[in-house]
Amino acid sequence: MKKILPFVFGGVMGFIISLYFSVYFIYSGRLFETILVIIITLIVSGFLHILLHELGHVLGGWLTGYQLSVFRMLYLTLYRGESGWQTKVDKQSITRGMLGQALMVPTKKNVPVIPYFLGGITVNILLGITLLAVARTLYQPLWNNILIVAGYVGIFFGGMNLMPIDPTDGYHLKEILRTPSYKEQLRQVLITYKQLMQGVPMHEIVTHIDLNDKIALSQSNQTSLMILKILNAIDQHEFNQAYALSQQLWSVFDQLFNGYKEEVYALHLLTFLLADNDSLEMIQNFKQHPYFEKVITSDKPEHATVQSLYAAEVDGNYSRAMTRLSIAQEQLDLIETKVEQAVEERLLVYLEYVYRR
Repeated sequence: MKKILPFVFGGVMGFIISLYFSVYFIYSGRLFETILVIIITLIVSGFLHILLHELGHVLGGWLTGYQLSVFRMLYLTLYRGESGWQTKVDKQSITRGMLGQALMVPTKKNVPVIPYFLGGITVNILLGITLLAVARTLYQPLWNNILIVAGYVGIFFGGMNLMPIDPTDGYHLKEILRTPSYKEQLRQVLITYKQLMQGVPMHEIVTHIDLNDKIALSQSNQTSLMILKILNAIDQHEFNQAYALSQQLWSVFDQLFNGYKEEVYALHLLTFLLADNDSLEMIQNFKQHPYFEKVITSDKPEHATVQSLYAAEVDGNYSRAMTRLSIAQEQLDLIETKVEQAVEERLLVYLEYVYRR
């Protein structure tokens, strides 16, 4: 049911907007100009509502004792490093499937969390309602339609984020009210993201990670924390432990947030190969999985490492293994954080040593 709710909500909003403009087209006779205005307004107001949504989080967090650690809009990231505020431009983000992020860290324990997550939603919906109200007072068709479209976009964006579907703000609010320990998990996640951006060594970050048994591994925050534990085990060359941790995520693969599935598949295959497993049955299972083509035969640079190891361990093709290894080394700068980049770099050095033996 939760998978179709966004489509139902979007369909209802789309129907309301299209009904309004169908009537407008009939009476105005200016179809092309109106469509052009709608498209431009959707793009501009969409960007502004994302920006205002994140600023709403900042305001809600600031009022209740949070400190801003990461602010991102599209490809631009502003984050608080060890030497102060720093900027970074790339296509990657800390969490999946988001156009903007405002990650704040509580400055002390037991600070309220609801205002932080509700801030963005509140700004979008209130602004949307305000724009619609102002539009009713205008008699100039151009501005009237601009405000109406922008108002509906705000309400739509706020409504979508209010829906209790992982990883929306509404989902976090639902879990906060339903599971008392969820608040501590959120605090842990926010601090972890801050440490990642600051370049704190992986083993120090993982020391403070305590996965909550009462929260499913398929929940996006739990998935993120488990992935970090797996990366740390790889970094320490504890490959059997990394594979054991990966198996836990694999057991809930079908319930994972879609944005994580490809990464979890690649990580599970990587740890399987690193742990020196030689089960032909498992290899066949990997090959028959829907994500095999997306990972092993793709040209995506983030999969070059697992492709290299697969070529060496399964195909026995060391020429391809070294080629993919070189590609992975060239793409190190595209990895999101300094910590994950360091883990990948050490793994590549290890694999190069293994191949040349």
